[in-house]
Amino acid sequence: RQGQGAVTSCLASINKMYEDNLYLSNLTEYLGHNVPEPSGEKTEGPLPDDGIRFENVSFYYPGSQTPALDNISLHIPKGNSLAIVGENGSGKTTLIKLLTRLYSPTHGRILFQGLDLQEWDINALREKIGVIFQDFTRYQLKVGENIGVGDQSFMDDKQQITDASEKGLAADFIKRM
Repeated sequence: RQGQGAVTSCLASINKMYEDNLYLSNLTEYLGHNVPEPSGEKTEGPLPDDGIRFENVSFYYPGSQTPALDNISLHIPKGNSLAIVGENGSGKTTLIKLLTRLYSPTHGRILFQGLDLQEWDINALREKIGVIFQDFTRYQLKVGENIGVGDQSFMDDKQQITDASEKGLAADFIKRM
């Protein structure tokens, strides 16, 4: 039993290292991605309550004749949440990468607060848009660091982290830990 337990523990540790490596490779890819220079310097849109709009957005990966997204139009009003669900290859990740300006649409436009994403200062845009991907990962960080990584400028601000945990409905869970 002890041997079986040791093997199980070893395999679990290897699996955890693999998961952490996947996270880190995604993170380094994201941080190292060459984002096109912003064509504008706007930090606010003219319609702050409008939310996000995709207007006839299509996207083709380089060299592909088939669109990853074809003529997508949608409106997500401010304050609303949206879960994107679909089969592998249906364009979920592409849609998010377009929204975060990792990609630019081949056709159509994306507006945030009534302003085309291409006119936004990229840093101002990234401060306003957050994305949670479906992959489940337990990061090897302290609770406060896990919360603080969402906005690194407040990484050491315990009050901000406490407020965020309460707003995210995680405060009771953290207290039980």
